[in-house]
Parts: sequence; structure tokens; C-alpha cells
Amino acid sequence: RFNLNGQYVLPTTNMLALKLAALLALATRARAAVCGTFPEYEDMPIEHATRFNLTWARDANGGQFAKIDTAAFGTPVSYILTKCASTSHFATSHPGTNVFTVPVRGLFLQDTVQVALLDELGAVDALRAYADTQYISSAAVRRHIRENNVVDVVMTTSPFYGTDYALLATLPGIGAYVVNTYGHASTVTQLNASGLDGKVLLIDELSEGTPLGRAEWIKVMGLVTGKEARTKFTQIVVLYESAKASAMAQSTPTVWWGGWYLDTWYPPVDNSFVAALLRDANAQPITSAPLPFADGLALAKTAEYWLANGNGWGALVDAMRDQPAIADFASVRADKVWDNDASVADTSSANDWFESAIVRPDRALRELAAITHPELAVLVDEFRYFRQVKAADAVDSSDDDDDDDDGKGSTSTGERAPPAKVDDAAGRPILTGLSLGLTVGIVVLGAVLIALVVGLFYVRGRSLGAGAKVELTALAITA
Repeated sequence: RFNLNGQYVLPTTNMLALKLAALLALATRARAAVCGTFPEYEDMPIEHATRFNLTWARDANGGQFAKIDTAAFGTPVSYILTKCASTSHFATSHPGTNVFTVPVRGLFLQDTVQVALLDELGAVDALRAYADTQYISSAAVRRHIRENNVVDVVMTTSPFYGTDYALLATLPGIGAYVVNTYGHASTVTQLNASGLDGKVLLIDELSEGTPLGRAEWIKVMGLVTGKEARTKFTQIVVLYESAKASAMAQSTPTVWWGGWYLDTWYPPVDNSFVAALLRDANAQPITSAPLPFADGLALAKTAEYWLANGNGWGALVDAMRDQPAIADFASVRADKVWDNDASVADTSSANDWFESAIVRPDRALRELAAITHPELAVLVDEFRYFRQVKAADAVDSSDDDDDDDDGKGSTSTGERAPPAKVDDAAGRPILTGLSLGLTVGIVVLGAVLIALVVGLFYVRGRSLGAGAKVELTALAITA
């Protein structure tokens, strides 16, 4: 229609519809603005991890969200990360999917690797609860635990040991219960039974088969905590690949990894994190299959390097007390034995190898490359994970504790090893001429004294009767 001036006029109903559409568009834009976007992440590729997919979408209101697809115990699992304060509309669009408003302010974590992810991101203040904090190595995290009343939900009352889910369910301020599938199926079951299933968030870094695949889960934790992770991971990849290239330019030494437990050797299997690190360090493990002790001993003695796995030996003399046969190892004779417990103090149960080495495999690789290729020593300014277990590295008990923070000198029983005279070639304890003479003299003197006492009691026994003679003779010998 046209008015008297010749201008086209829309019908009233159309005008109302247009106004309504405009208002809805404004509301949608306002909702999208409130929910926010993730411009620093939306084009972020997943390059090395294979256990999760990251996709981006917008909800009906225009708000951007991230969807993580992974699996737990063979069952597909998905969850949504959004900046929307209200998430009720996801119940219609994504029924049965856990939705988290990020950044999540309070976290319960299940393993030390997840702790290391927080530490690397500078998001330690998000930690609210953990089970068994004695196994946390990071000084920053331990300080946060002390100063901010982080709750240790470990249950140690016999006959139970593990997470106190009843206590965990009562704690306020927990926005997500972060779990993984590394032997913890019961954790998910218990959380669900405690009514916490709507807040279970799976960060399953330990399920990855490669070092960089594990480290890439930092991107997920970055989204959860609202911290920048993309640049951090890129730096890790660059440093890792650089160390790998340097190692590949060298010759390939043979390596024996780990120790024995209950008469069985447990080297890293082919598809493990450690095996991948050794390959990228251009070091060749002698075997990848568990072996009976005698069989493993025959193979281990030929390796150029022995990389123990938290055996806690302060010196090689401690190792030889446990098993004298290792004195014949080529690695022991050449002083090429290392342990990955450099971060373990005498009073601590925490080992940073099982914490930050997973998040920073570039550091772990540089140390392994520097150990197995001495010409690459420049890759490491200071060893964080590994320490050399030398022939006679024992520390006297009168030394200050401050001089032994990295556990050097501790034996397999946690005590300091006594000083010992060690053969430089074989690493075996030897006796000096003086000590040998004293030892022989003491043995001869002891035999003479025993003979005299026996003879005396024998003579006295004749006057007391045969029964008394036997009894006193036995007493003298056992004394």
C-alpha cells in the first residue's frame, strides 16, 4: 500500500513481525555475547593425540561451545565446554551430555599428571581436592595445598584404602571431578553412585601411546581452566623434535630399562611411553618382554646403559647388596647407571618423573639423549628427572639433609648408605690389606676362644655327668 505522499507502507502485521524478528536477533546476539567465544582455540588442530576429538559449534542462541569426544572403558564419552552461565538449553540439544561452564573454578583431580597440567598452565589455584597428596611432587602445588586448605580425600582406615567418596560428595565448590581410565573404572562408578555423575570430566592423557600425544591433552585442560595452552604445546613440540633430531644424528647405544620385582624383570613394552622416548632418543632397548630373573640378568649385563626405574639406590654398592650378580653388568663397570628419581627427597613419596615428565616430554627426551649420547650433554643444564648412580656415591650420615635433597645416597630401604671402598673397574666392594689382615686375625682369635671355652666346659661336664656336658658345650658354641 501507498500513503498520500506515494510512499509504500507495510501492513501492520508485517511490521510487527519484522520488529519481533529484530528483537529476537538482538537477543540472540546478546546471548552469544554473554556466552562468549573461543577465538584463540576455534581453529586449533589436534596433531598427536588420538584418544579425543575437539569440535566447535554454536548453540541455538549463537553461543560458541567446544565438544570433546573420547571413550572410557570402550564406551563413547562426550562433554561440552561453554562460557554460558546457564547451560539448561543443552539438555534439549545434547541430552545426556555433561556440560561445564568454563573456566571451571574448582577441580578434584585423580592423578599427578593432571596436577602437572595445572602447574604447567599456571592454573594451580583451580585445585580443590585430591586423593593422597603425598604423591604430588610440584613445589608450587604443595604450597597451594598447604595455604589454601585443599582437601586430601584419601581414605587410609584399614581395610580400605583409596578415595573417600562420601567426603568428596560433601565438599563445596567442586565444579568438575576430573578422572582418567588408567585402571580407574571404579572411580567413575563410585562418582556416579555418589550422585556426582553430572560433573565427571574425562581427561585421559595416560591412554595415549606417544609422548606428544599425552602432552597434547594440555589443550583440553587449558579449555577447562581458561588458560592459554596452544602456544605452550607448540613450544613443547618444537623442543621435542629438536632433541630427537640431535639424537638421531648419533650412534645407537643399547639400553636396559628398569629393575626386577618378585624375580621378574619388567622392561617397557613396545607401545609404551618409555619405549617411545627411548626410540626418539635413538637408544635401543634390549628387550620389551617381561623375563624371569636369570634370563633377564643374562641380557641386562650386555647393555651399554642401565636406566633404573625408581630403585632408590644411593650408590652401586647398594644395588649389589640387593643382587651381587649385577657387578658384572657392562653398564655397572663403565659407570653408566642412571635412575629416574632425581626429584625424590629422602622424606618424600613423590617422583616428578611420574608427574611433569608426561606433560613436558621434551625435558625427558633431552635428558635421555644427553645420558645415552654424552656428546649431547649441552642439551641439559641441570638434570630434573635422572641422576647418575655412581660406584661409591654414598653419603655419610653426618651430612646435612640440605645437601641430599635429590635422594642421592639413599639406599633401597630409604636409609643412607655407609661409605665403602669400591673397585673402580668392577664396582665391587674390596678389602684393603689392613682390613683383610684384621679380619683374618679376628676370625682366628674367635676360634681359639671358642675352643678354650668348649674344652673348659667339657672338663667341668665330666664331673657333672654326661647330660650337663652336652648342655654346657652347646651353650658355649651358641654364645
